[in-house]
Amino acid sequence: MHKNSNSLLTAYLCCIVWWITCLMLVKWVRDWRMTTQLQKNPDSHWKHIQAYTVNQKWLHASYIYSIIHALALICLNFYASFQCDPPTAYRSPEGTFFGNTVYTNEWCVDNCNWWECFTVSVFMAYLTVDFFVCYYLIDDQSAGAFENYFHHFIGLVGSMCAFIVGRSIMTLSSATCVTELSTPFVSLRALLSGHKKTGMVYIVNGLLMTFGFFIFRCVF
Repeated sequence: MHKNSNSLLTAYLCCIVWWITCLMLVKWVRDWRMTTQLQKNPDSHWKHIQAYTVNQKWLHASYIYSIIHALALICLNFYASFQCDPPTAYRSPEGTFFGNTVYTNEWCVDNCNWWECFTVSVFMAYLTVDFFVCYYLIDDQSAGAFENYFHHFIGLVGSMCAFIVGRSIMTLSSATCVTELSTPFVSLRALLSGHKKTGMVYIVNGLLMTFGFFIFRCVF
């Protein structure tokens, strides 16, 4: 257990470095894309982003890397759900839909695996980095921003409690990462709005965002 704790702490710290690197890469690629597109066509939709303040440009980049985070977390969550290996006496019957996973096997729910812990570590690392991005780089001091900071604080405290309690609480903490399925649509809406894209793509994404948010944030 002590060895696993050390490996997860290392994973958490490495993930912090990764998310910082990811944000820097996103910003660099975004700036390169904006520059090249504006050179080709000064009236490109990128002109709206060029007119942003420094803080607004960081917010724009954060939307992109939040999509990357959401997709990575969903993949990790799905993979972790299938890494359960219960004792023979607790294995699901042959042919059971989803087999020995947290979705169908009670032993798997009550006994978290390393990948589920790693998934929550990745989530915690993202919340840590995103808090500093929002507070120091975006420099958002609005009431809405403080709601977001409180959301991050609750997420971090809840994740730490999951590590302390373990067992089914950690399993459920990992499983609830599926709620991130709505994030790409929410962030994409902000990006499309910033680029003044209001066509069919914007409308379809808005419908998917509404449906996804209701299903994965409210119902789930």
